Amino acid sequence: GRFHQSCNMCGYKMCPPHPKNSIAYAWNASDKGSFVPLEVPIGVRSENIGEPKWIHMRGHGHHPSILCYTNGNPTDQSKFAFDPKMASTKSSYNNYVIDTVDSLTITNVKLVQYAKLIDPPNKTAKNFLYFPHGNETYMVTLVEPHTIYKWNDDGIITFQYSTPCSKCSYGGPRYLSAGPVYVPGRGWLASGHSGGTRGGRNYRMSYFYVFRDSPPFDVLCHTAEISFGYSKFVEYLVYMDIIDDYLYISMGVSDCYSVLIKLPLKNILARCKSTG
Repeated sequence: GRFHQSCNMCGYKMCPPHPKNSIAYAWNASDKGSFVPLEVPIGVRSENIGEPKWIHMRGHGHHPSILCYTNGNPTDQSKFAFDPKMASTKSSYNNYVIDTVDSLTITNVKLVQYAKLIDPPNKTAKNFLYFPHGNETYMVTLVEPHTIYKWNDDGIITFQYSTPCSKCSYGGPRYLSAGPVYVPGRGWLASGHSGGTRGGRNYRMSYFYVFRDSPPFDVLCHTAEISFGYSKFVEYLVYMDIIDDYLYISMGVSDCYSVLIKLPLKNILARCKSTG
């Protein structure tokens, strides 16, 4: 399903209204009856944009955590204070990891902090992609160069690897979206999106790439932009999973609603152009 944290800045006229500072997940976000609400932890509530999504971390069993970012200060800053000595306070976004004990119960909130800007002078690092390796949890923080950090239980993330892809032909800036999911014999499949505007509107289209399942976790292949036919401007992946050789993707459409798509995994892999 898809998470959405509503806010004052999300009042698109074409979209149905959402309660402010609500989080819900649903198989089809355009269907009111399919929403399951979650209470937003008070320290993560914000008046501005926030986007939560499921992540899977080593040692958390079958219960996923939630990664949430927001570009506004928490409404209750007394409980969640970022360390001013960390470069993460200079970011345009605050990032949080929220633990769950089941799909409806939130138990703990950790601040994601780092000592140096991940992409200086860019201050918009977000949408980190978490994945397990060995006894650790790692995260993709940049597409190019493909940059990997390690998660620590205190929430402070540390740099591990950075691998430029000289043969990647992305055709423009690329940002992180969803995943990764493990494909045996291939590596980790992740998705991202383009950025910018067209005709005065936000433009976000999706692409996929595979990176190696061992250090330095470099990019092995990537697709061109892919449209699924729902919008000419915004098709934004927020979560994906593999079940029985099918790829399930939850995708936001036009900053308004989301859809759940099922397609053969082989169809995406066939479009993945090797970087070797």
